[in-house]
Amino acid sequence: MTRTLTLGHTVFLTPAERLLHGRTVLDAVGRGGPEAWLKLNRDIGSGTDRRWQVSGRILVGFHWFDLHEPADWRTAPAPGPDGVIAFSTEPPGEAELCLALCHAEDRVREHALAYAADRPEVLPLVLIRSADPVGSVRERARALLAAAPDEAVRPLADLALLVGQQRHGGWAWELVVDRLGGVPAERIVWLTGHDDRAVRRAAVRSAVWYGLLPDWRAELLAADEPEAGFRRLAVLSGVLCADTLEHLAATDPEADVRRPALDLLLRQPVADVLPRLLRLAGTSGDKALRRRALDAVRAYAADAPLPSPEDLLASPALAVRLIGAEELLRAGRYAELEPLLTDRAAKLRAVGRRALRAGGGDPRAYYRELCAEAPTKAAVLGLTECADPADTALLWRLAGRADAPVRAAALAGLRRRRLGTPDRLVPLLADAGPGLADAVRSAVLAHGDALTEPEPGALPAPDRSRAAWRSALPLLDRRPVVVRRRVARALDGHRDPAVRAWARAELARRLRWDVHTGRDAALALVDGAPRGHVLELEDPAAWAALDIGTRYAAGCRPELFRARVETALCHPSGRVREEALARAAGDPGLLPLVAVRCADWAAPVRDAARRLLAEALRADPAGTLGVLTPVVVQLAGRVRGDWAVARFREALRAPEAAAVRAGLLAGADAETRRFTARVELELLREADPAGGAGTPAAGPFLPLPGSPTGPPCTAPGRPGDPAGPAGTPPRRPGAPPGLPGAAELARRAAGEDDAVVRALWADASLALMAAGGTDRAAVEALLGARSGYVRAAGVTALRGAGRAGEASGYLADRSAQVRACARWLLRQDGGDPRAAYLSRVAEGPVPEAVLGLAECGERADAPVLTGLLGHADGSVRAAAVAGLVVLDAAPPALLPALLDDPSPAVVREARRALYDRSGAVPEDALYERCRPEHAPHTRSAALRLLARQGAYDAVRIAVGLLEDPDADPGLRDTAGRVMRSWNWRATLRSYPSGEPELRQLALRYRRTLSADEASRRRNPLP
Repeated sequence: MTRTLTLGHTVFLTPAERLLHGRTVLDAVGRGGPEAWLKLNRDIGSGTDRRWQVSGRILVGFHWFDLHEPADWRTAPAPGPDGVIAFSTEPPGEAELCLALCHAEDRVREHALAYAADRPEVLPLVLIRSADPVGSVRERARALLAAAPDEAVRPLADLALLVGQQRHGGWAWELVVDRLGGVPAERIVWLTGHDDRAVRRAAVRSAVWYGLLPDWRAELLAADEPEAGFRRLAVLSGVLCADTLEHLAATDPEADVRRPALDLLLRQPVADVLPRLLRLAGTSGDKALRRRALDAVRAYAADAPLPSPEDLLASPALAVRLIGAEELLRAGRYAELEPLLTDRAAKLRAVGRRALRAGGGDPRAYYRELCAEAPTKAAVLGLTECADPADTALLWRLAGRADAPVRAAALAGLRRRRLGTPDRLVPLLADAGPGLADAVRSAVLAHGDALTEPEPGALPAPDRSRAAWRSALPLLDRRPVVVRRRVARALDGHRDPAVRAWARAELARRLRWDVHTGRDAALALVDGAPRGHVLELEDPAAWAALDIGTRYAAGCRPELFRARVETALCHPSGRVREEALARAAGDPGLLPLVAVRCADWAAPVRDAARRLLAEALRADPAGTLGVLTPVVVQLAGRVRGDWAVARFREALRAPEAAAVRAGLLAGADAETRRFTARVELELLREADPAGGAGTPAAGPFLPLPGSPTGPPCTAPGRPGDPAGPAGTPPRRPGAPPGLPGAAELARRAAGEDDAVVRALWADASLALMAAGGTDRAAVEALLGARSGYVRAAGVTALRGAGRAGEASGYLADRSAQVRACARWLLRQDGGDPRAAYLSRVAEGPVPEAVLGLAECGERADAPVLTGLLGHADGSVRAAAVAGLVVLDAAPPALLPALLDDPSPAVVREARRALYDRSGAVPEDALYERCRPEHAPHTRSAALRLLARQGAYDAVRIAVGLLEDPDADPGLRDTAGRVMRSWNWRATLRSYPSGEPELRQLALRYRRTLSADEASRRRNPLP
């Protein structure tokens, strides 16, 4: 037998929606309390608000429905186009009248009140309308309530109590109280335990206001209520016992509860609550509360002695101990205060000294005796607090004792007296004693500007203590930024994490040398700052910035910039610059500015500077080249900078300059490394790598895949005979002394960060192997590089090494350039790359093999790639999408569906494919994919496609994401990029009617920018 279930009342419709379907008020609200009527009012108001009547879907049970299916709020009463409010029947039915009384528009509510007379079923809604924010609605509802009979108004007491908490609700509560003949005390007390929080809050507030809250209810609220507002009301009721008030004042997390509790305690006689106030003063975490409790105790102690003040000295709280000490001092019990002379707290030591003086003793003699026999930290601090200059020598002796706390206390005393010099204090920073470095550091900081650069820079040496390492950081922070960066370069690999983090943070803060920073440096030099404090001497851009910055700053008062040689060398006047060159002749630190003057526009200045630079090159070639080559490279772009560049190129070509070239190639400046690399390659080009043979006709540089000249993957060497003609042994790639060989060039290419220098080394290594034979070490170094360009060079060299069979191992490389070289080499060896790719994809597809098949395949291979769109690996699916795009065989109907793929890589490739297919995805479909139920990567792709199509909805969606703190960070980043690149003026031209909304969206978007971003952005709208 099958049991059938009867269909009861649905739980999927709210009471407001039931009224919308024509149900009665009793069916909608039932026997709910006052909170149900207020919720009904809110739900109808939000439902009839036209601003929120949007389309969407809702889950009802196990099925999805359109929002308008269960509740179409467009059918609710509303003003027509002519402003007339019409009901379906006259007079309106119960459900329609309720909808109109709670409508979002005040015109509808006021019109509905005309039909509410003698309708007791809607009287609760009329009472709610009596507190309406619109005055005309409110007055009309109050007139109806005033005319209602007593028997209809009295049952509304609970609702009136709740409405009475609103801004205009006091009239309704007074009306109900008047009809009841007094305040319903029992009912209010019963409602203080109501399940609904709003009803309970209103009842508790009224009970406190009328003095009706029972003490047992107040104790329950204070102990069990999680909301602070209820606990505060319980305190304000005035019926809590002293124990509960003390507990709330000491432990409650909210200050709005703690402080009223203390207020009630202070209203009682202080003598009765004195122990409680002392406990609060010693244990409370509220500073203001502790201060008020202490003030009350002190005020009491001023009039009457405290009971048992000696017991207060055992309290862990300093404030309480201090009160007890002051009371003993006031009572003349000096002997009991002698232990305070060596207390850990300075305020208690001061009370102890006052007691000792009052008893005829000498605190300074007491402390000196202690320090001579068995010094302690407290005794040394007490001696310091006596502030006698004659104790300075004793403090310096104590600073050398073995006990670290004593040393720290002595140094702290010397610091307070501003004694000591950097030469005595800085070595003490290396002391490993606890607290000693902290005591010395603040004393050294007072002399921070007088310290030389090596002193704080030497503190983090590996042989020093951890305290010395970390004590150096505040001192270094006082140094100029260029000095900090200079020291940070030496500390980048420090073993202490804090020191290492400081150094890396300093190096990550890049200095931008331009006309403004050069002007600031020039002004600082005029003010007398050392050269190394305002210029980063290792950065060649700093000298060029000083040159132009000095001319910029000297426009008004050029005479100020003649005194310093650095600024005189950059002076606007050519005679001043020429005179400064004579003054700079003996200073090697000014050679960078001399090199800058070699490109001067004034011929006398230029000739004098060139003579000085030539003399420096003759006197010290290695040192001059190492220091000035970065500066000279910066001059290459100037009109007259070719002279210095030619002289330095000639000097670097000398055989004895090999060590200098190695140092320049290891430097940080990329332009200098490129210049030095080209010099070395010129030497290699002129040399005979084969030991007498000429340079091959093909030249030393062979193009790689993607090169604009020559076919892809021109292979060096001879393919079939690595041993050379006539059976001669293979020639190893060599180089003249001082120049790198093929293996060294390959290792340089593999380890280089700069792409230009990396390509130069790789091409040169291939050229040497083409001329002198393949070097196995060079090939392995090229093949093991991280850069795809360098690995492609290694694959190219495989043919000359007789290892063309290894090309198949690089067909699935992650770099497209390497895959192209591998395919070329496989074809040269008689293989078929397309067949190899098809075989690999059939066996076990990997993304690189799928891309390789697309790169060399045909449109006939499109079905193979289409079949991979269902592969379990998302990266393989993404590669299949990219391959179909390469073959121009992507099905137009398939790409939009790929936007819903769970793999972000697939969605990214589909989005790129759809970029050039304008209108391939309708805006409605993209808008649907921007909803929160979709994955973040799908929403991001849809938003970017909407922005690509110029859809106005993209602006609204992006602004909403920027204002949503819970949105996915990547999605918020996409929204920010969309808004920063949005063409606001074009949108204004396309949607002129939406100008107010567009301006509002632009303003809301700008509020999400940081201060730096906002300063860089212009106004998006004219």
